[in-house]
Amino acid sequence: PQRCNFCTSLDWSAIFSACKFNCTYHELLHSVSMSEGLALEFRHQRLTLLTMLVNMQNWMHEEKVLPMSLSQFEKDFSASIACIGKF
Repeated sequence: PQRCNFCTSLDWSAIFSACKFNCTYHELLHSVSMSEGLALEFRHQRLTLLTMLVNMQNWMHEEKVLPMSLSQFEKDFSASIACIGKF
């Protein structure tokens, strides 16, 4: 079945039109080049990424939200986990 988790109908159509709506997402990814696969995966995750960015903007000044960056984890993973635990 052509399933697209949390994507718009336009994204679903754009993704599965590549196989004339006759494949699974897994089959589609394995039938295209890496660059085409990356473009498909971006389209597949577009709404998720957009939602995350909107949430980050909306919650930027919320006291109940702890913003953490990847660089904080890279610099000191243990301290970052401890910070989350204390929060």
